Amino acid sequence: MQDGPVLQRFSLSQDDFLGFGGESRVYALDDERVLRVYERDADLGYVDRLREFYERLDRHDLPFEIPVIIEIDTHGDLLYSIEKRIQGDRMSNFLTTATGETRTRSLVSYVDAANRVQELPVDGDEFGELLLPKPMRRSSWPQYLAARARDSLSRGEADLAQDVPCLADIVAGWETELDMLSDVTTPSLVHGDYFPGNVMVDQRGQVIAVIDFSPMSVAGDPRLDVLCALIFVEVDDGCQSGDSETVRQLIAERHREDMLRLEDVYRTYYSLYFSPVKRSDPKLYAWCVANLTS
Repeated sequence: MQDGPVLQRFSLSQDDFLGFGGESRVYALDDERVLRVYERDADLGYVDRLREFYERLDRHDLPFEIPVIIEIDTHGDLLYSIEKRIQGDRMSNFLTTATGETRTRSLVSYVDAANRVQELPVDGDEFGELLLPKPMRRSSWPQYLAARARDSLSRGEADLAQDVPCLADIVAGWETELDMLSDVTTPSLVHGDYFPGNVMVDQRGQVIAVIDFSPMSVAGDPRLDVLCALIFVEVDDGCQSGDSETVRQLIAERHREDMLRLEDVYRTYYSLYFSPVKRSDPKLYAWCVANLTS
């Protein structure tokens, strides 16, 4: 048990396991706190930046809860943090049993919360990453997307080129389509990994918290999280085939059809972004290939 030494320190066991996310595992410490144990190669500086990031956001009137990191420490070669416990359940778990109007109301709350992330503050006028030690930043949003996709592709291209015919032509065509995003002139806060697994809901399925901001969190297009809410429904284990259409209709009702015209641009972006995961996450890799070959 890789987390054993830290669990022993806090008199915990696998019975206290709550879930995983952000390359870490979370355990119930008590009714008010959780213990998050990171992978052995986790960066202390990153977790400390994440704590400061959450503290800055917490100074504002938030439409939902966000994580609060109380303490960061190490035990042996394991890095851990103690965080405020957010009551409720991950939306992914809730959706495994929700049906009918309850399920629809929960998806409405999910889409509405995605649109609220952009209201949180972000510093600076450059586009790009917020939490990495050496963040990639560019003066325009299309420039950032192209640079980040190219960087990811440099690590996944050997696999992807075997599975996606005419990959170079697809990438070149996508880079041309980035002109559609030239209207993004001011960066907004973007979670970047907004999907039911990173949303907490109450017993009614209403969103009460957005969790697991990560290296994917950026200063960028305020529409991105809303479209992530649609795109990533397809790879969430708690979702059903009909959920995608429900979310698509909700977006169309709230934002007009013109937002949905950007769906394929961002779908291709994430398919390139996740291209190096063939061995670590075959299911996600297959999704990438399916998007690029459709």
